[in-house]
Amino acid sequence: AGFLGIMIFGWNRVPPKLHFFATCMVVAGSSLSVFWIMVANSWMQTPAGVVLQDGRLILTSYREAIFNPDMVFGVTHMYVACLETSLFIIGGISAWYVLRRRHVEFFTRSFQVALIAAAVIAPLQALIGDETGRYVARHQPTKLAAMEAHWDTNPPGEGAAWVIAAWPDEANQKNVWAVEVPYVLSLLLTHSPSGEVKGLKEFPKDEHPPVLITFYTFRVMVIAGFAFVGLALWTLWRWKKGALTAARLAGEKWLLYAWIAAGPLAWAAVEGGWVTREVGRQPWLAYGLVKTSEAATPLPAGAVAASLAGYLLVAGLLAAAFLALAARVLAHGPDAATMAPPQTKTAAD
Repeated sequence: AGFLGIMIFGWNRVPPKLHFFATCMVVAGSSLSVFWIMVANSWMQTPAGVVLQDGRLILTSYREAIFNPDMVFGVTHMYVACLETSLFIIGGISAWYVLRRRHVEFFTRSFQVALIAAAVIAPLQALIGDETGRYVARHQPTKLAAMEAHWDTNPPGEGAAWVIAAWPDEANQKNVWAVEVPYVLSLLLTHSPSGEVKGLKEFPKDEHPPVLITFYTFRVMVIAGFAFVGLALWTLWRWKKGALTAARLAGEKWLLYAWIAAGPLAWAAVEGGWVTREVGRQPWLAYGLVKTSEAATPLPAGAVAASLAGYLLVAGLLAAAFLALAARVLAHGPDAATMAPPQTKTAAD
């Protein structure tokens, strides 16, 4: 928090090298935070380095617990999602300023920089997501089946269809209606048009995660991911046509509106991914080892509610403070006087 304050408010107030060091510390601290949060969460998805003895989990290997099977995909997918969200928010803010014809030169440049990075990050995230899906199919088949509203294992020689949209009926273990594309789910997960994909009916009903929520939050994430790739390609094409200059960019209204919408969509994609990840793990707290019901707190419901209310209050106040500060900064815009470090005085001065 100290380094973050220096990074945001310290320009022209501290020496340039100190400001750069504080910025590097923010990057390092945020990256470590992502790593350890995702390590802990990945362990809940694929527990490793422990044994279950007399109803207790005993740690046997820190290395195996940290570098559990989900860790590589979990950390990478979340880290790149953070980068992607940041880039599309920066691009969206830049587009907003250009549309309002404020500081056009400056924000055309920041828009171009965000685009260059997004053109790399968006396809990379799509590839990571594809690999993550195949990993989930191997290690968490009930989550995968819920993500795809896939109830019946496809017979040998017959490919599993990919469900674009559906209304899952969890009580009767079927889809009331569905829009499907034949063979695609098998192709995506096994790279074979007839590869086997296990359905939810293969597993005990009390181990099924909530299907409706998992199915649609996953689609929010996937649709957003492909939309970002498409938006980056569209913008690159317009750049090739010479439309991303300071003189012409403001005329690309639909393109700029799309970038403004991409910021909230990126946030929704991250939230959708987290809901998919956590709800799809149910009913397990630690997948295959400890059920959520077995780890419920013994505290009275009132105490839990009060604790949750306290967290929500603090989080709400912090969110309100952030939004107020962000709105103030955006309304003011960049100050040209603070954009360059102070000049070093010479002997002649």
